[in-house]
Amino acid sequence: MIGIGLAGDVMLGRLVDHCILADPELDPACIYRDRPILYSTGDFVDDYAVDPDERNDLSCFFEVIADLPRVVRIILHPVRIGGCRVSIASGADAEWMKRWVVPRAAVLGTTLRPDGNDLVAEISA
Repeated sequence: MIGIGLAGDVMLGRLVDHCILADPELDPACIYRDRPILYSTGDFVDDYAVDPDERNDLSCFFEVIADLPRVVRIILHPVRIGGCRVSIASGADAEWMKRWVVPRAAVLGTTLRPDGNDLVAEISA
């Protein structure tokens, strides 16, 4: 929140290998002064062995849509990490990521709706 207080528009935290979207210690909507705070967004550099249950080879690319001066939507594009590159996830990989992210985000107060392979969070005023 300090970053937003210093005029940042979006705060991004990587911390874990999967995207979750919220921190239970803070406002679960992750909106502070009309700005999103994205926690646990995963990473694109996975130097660990792939865990078949955790699927740390999957993550999301976050697209933040603004109607200035505020953010109105965040789109999560599932991605697959492999062979030293990141590519858009599809099929079973995208479905797995949606099944993994949606309930975790919901517990923390973030509603995600499916839109094709993507997930969308609408940010209310």
